Amino acid sequence: MLKATLHHSDRILSAAISPDGQFLATGSEDSTVKIWSLHSGELQQTIFGHSTAVLLVAFSPASKTLLTRSRAGTVKLWNLQNGQLLKRLAEVHRHESVAVSPDWQILAIGTTRSTVKLQHLNSGQLLQVLAGYQGDDISAIALSPNGKMLVASGLNAASGFCRATVTLWELPGGEVRRTFGSENYVAISSDSQILVNHGGQTIKLWNLQTGELLHSLQTAIRITSAAAISPDGKYFAVGCFDGTVRLWNFRGELLHTLDGHSSPVSAVAIGLLGETLVSGGENGTVKLWQLRIED
Repeated sequence: MLKATLHHSDRILSAAISPDGQFLATGSEDSTVKIWSLHSGELQQTIFGHSTAVLLVAFSPASKTLLTRSRAGTVKLWNLQNGQLLKRLAEVHRHESVAVSPDWQILAIGTTRSTVKLQHLNSGQLLQVLAGYQGDDISAIALSPNGKMLVASGLNAASGFCRATVTLWELPGGEVRRTFGSENYVAISSDSQILVNHGGQTIKLWNLQTGELLHSLQTAIRITSAAAISPDGKYFAVGCFDGTVRLWNFRGELLHTLDGHSSPVSAVAIGLLGETLVSGGENGTVKLWQLRIED
């Protein structure tokens, strides 16, 4: 059920729902971050702290602070009580990808040198450099909720910009444990058991422990980079170029198709209990959906 429609002045590039279920953060091509009430859809505050598009927004576990990353490469931390900048966490190359661990201890940076740097989120101390990635630019990173694995995917420019092999490192040792298919975007299930990767019109589900391909799903419609896994582990969602959001369970069954956007879906986020889904479109609209997902 569509609950509300919100708006930015340009394309939505990132979205996150606070762990306490109270707020929604959206980052846009318009260089702003907007904080909304998840219940009423009312705009709470607008953060004008970046000069370029906001590619990542992430709430702290206590929902008190927000991490943002801009296209220019600045990674910042904000106090959500007053909207004030707390600190600059990092300066990264515009083609480098960034992810934060679920416990907010580690900032992972996928570099243009085929490595992943792990640094302490608050102190900025370099903890580890993961090598062994078979490709060039790393376009997506996922850290497992149990903190024991990191997965990266991206491009291999030497092969004519084809997709590079998805690489899995074991943490904290840093050894390459195995490789998977060559889809561009990656996410890990809440129980740290399943890898979801997708690209083009294909979604693949892999067993992270054994490397077994569990399901290869053909969507018949091209998928955008927007994807999210429900924290309760019931389903995952992908955004599509036809303006829909497709919801699948981990048995490979299509559960729902949410049809509400008049432009490609460019961001997706799911609330802690899986009952609220947020989708953002390339035309700047943000849709709040109320869901009922059966096991």
